[in-house]
Amino acid sequence: MVDILLISLENNTNSIGVRSISGYLRKSDHRPALLFLPELSGTNEEVSEILSFIKAFNPGLVGLSFMTFNLDNAIKLTRAIHIDTKVPVIWGGTHATGAPVESLEYADMVCISDGEVAVSDLLTNIKSGITHFCKDVKNIWFKNGPEEVIRNPIDIPHENYDFLPFLDYSLEDNYILSKKKVLSLSPELFLEHLLEFKIGSVVGPAYMIPVNRGCIFKCSFCANSKYSELYGSYNRLRGFSVERIINELEYVKNNLPMFKSVFIYDMDMLFNPIDWIKKFSNAYSKKIDLPFGTYISINNFSYDKTRLLMTAGMVYCEAGIQSLSKRINSKIFNRHFDLNKLLEIIKRRKDLSGLFIDFDLLVDNPYMTFFDRFESFVAAIRIAKAVAQYKSNHRFGLIKLKFHPGTKLIEMARRDGHLKGDHDTSTPMYYTIQKHIILLPLYYFPFVPENLIEFIINKAKIPIVLLRRVSASLFNLTNKLLAI
Repeated sequence: MVDILLISLENNTNSIGVRSISGYLRKSDHRPALLFLPELSGTNEEVSEILSFIKAFNPGLVGLSFMTFNLDNAIKLTRAIHIDTKVPVIWGGTHATGAPVESLEYADMVCISDGEVAVSDLLTNIKSGITHFCKDVKNIWFKNGPEEVIRNPIDIPHENYDFLPFLDYSLEDNYILSKKKVLSLSPELFLEHLLEFKIGSVVGPAYMIPVNRGCIFKCSFCANSKYSELYGSYNRLRGFSVERIINELEYVKNNLPMFKSVFIYDMDMLFNPIDWIKKFSNAYSKKIDLPFGTYISINNFSYDKTRLLMTAGMVYCEAGIQSLSKRINSKIFNRHFDLNKLLEIIKRRKDLSGLFIDFDLLVDNPYMTFFDRFESFVAAIRIAKAVAQYKSNHRFGLIKLKFHPGTKLIEMARRDGHLKGDHDTSTPMYYTIQKHIILLPLYYFPFVPENLIEFIINKAKIPIVLLRRVSASLFNLTNKLLAI
């Protein structure tokens, strides 16, 4: 009998969250099992298959980790477990952290933020026969009767997270729902459902390693803002030492050959002090020497730090621009962005030769006015001109805005009537403007519907000559308007 069945509702078998919890539980002498549901569509047949597996396995606890767009499936699974078994269910992940009280309408308990120590303490209490096994366990909330919610305190982060073991990729007691059947997770099925990245010339699975769980920003739209609210100034301390990071990557290089590249999870790698960057870059280039990608921000961009990381093997990074409208960024998103700094990065392409940068923009934003779109259009014209002039190979990704629970933006959206229902459970959408950068200003042109531009980007095959003529006409029109 396993102590806990950890279920991942992600569409892949990477699932960093449950693998981190599983690793800590094994280190703490508990026995976890993992069930991955990358193909789950939520049919009754699938739910029945999962339920039969749980009943046969008879775990002491079931844990579901998911984001809001998987909420409907989480509710359906939880209800089925409650109807047919006596196994308690705990929810974790960004949705449970952002909406803990609402989550307790379905789950027996929720884990807020970090789950490694909390779940281990829960299992220890269960094994000890404690009647109220969640009482006084930090990070765990639960209901005491129909009305009262017991809010255990949040565990303040340690100075660093080096006490956590490596992510658990042992595949021991790992299972997967494949073609509507729960099967043991074979190496073939594991590989089939790993996320694929393009990092430099390497295309395939990348080992995703969190080096810092905290974020320096407090963006109104992002689930990370909830962690800043929980931890305050301690939030950025939720990280690992260089030695610990390199040790894990050495293990991966020697024991998990399917990973030919690395993606480093730090929401702004360039925020780290230059001494840290030097130490990391030196150790990484000597001991790991695999191409890697990471996240950066435009406002903290540093050529000195970037060159050090490029020397170590950084060939790809993502940078969030969020919006080309100053009002949207400052008043709606609580995020600041310097257009001139972006243009400088584009112009100094030779200094960044070998580094590919994805710049991400949030679109489908109900708060965009005509004037915001026009301002964005002018900024996009400047960007497109710089990219064309300096032959930059940067790419611009358009991400449809989502409303995450526990954020200030979802509160605004509810107040202003921009959100139907309690939560935004729509699937995340992402598409890129890569080949024809002139589509970027066209997207923001105030008189063209956004859905038409999405069709042009994704479906239509319009000759590049025609697109250039349209772009030139728009640019001339803009110059005349600005001159008035």
